[in-house]
Amino acid sequence: MKKLNLLIVLLLLFIPTEGFGQRVVRSEKIMLQVAPERVMCYGFVPQACLQVREKNRDPWTLHYDPIVGFEFVTGFEYKLRVLKEYLKYDYPIADAPTIRWKLLKVVQKKPYRTRESRPNRLRNRTWQLTSYV
Repeated sequence: MKKLNLLIVLLLLFIPTEGFGQRVVRSEKIMLQVAPERVMCYGFVPQACLQVREKNRDPWTLHYDPIVGFEFVTGFEYKLRVLKEYLKYDYPIADAPTIRWKLLKVVQKKPYRTRESRPNRLRNRTWQLTSYV
C-alpha cells in the first residue's frame, strides 16, 4: 500500500501543469518596444524584467512574463510584433499566468547608443577664450 501511495505521489509531481485545462479565450496582435536593458523587479521571486511600452510617449513598464520565441540581448532596442493571448483555466493554478506572449516578428533590432558612445563634436578641439566677464 505504501508503494502504491508513493507511486501516486510521484506521478502527480510529474503531471505537466502548463496547458492543463488551459485555453485561449481571446488574443490580439500588438507592437511592443523593448528597452535595451533589463531591470531588477520583484514578483513571485526577484528577477530581471524587460521594460516595454506600446507607444513612444508611454512610460516604460515592467514585463514579468517571458515572450515565447524572443531572445533578448542587452544593448539593443527592439520593436516586436507579438501575439497577446488571454488564458482561462479549467482547473486554476495558484499564480498561473493569465496572459501568454508569443513573438510573431522582430520588426526592428538596433544597437542602443549611450551618451558616452555617441560622437562628440566638441571633443578634441582647441579652444580659445576671447572674453571674460
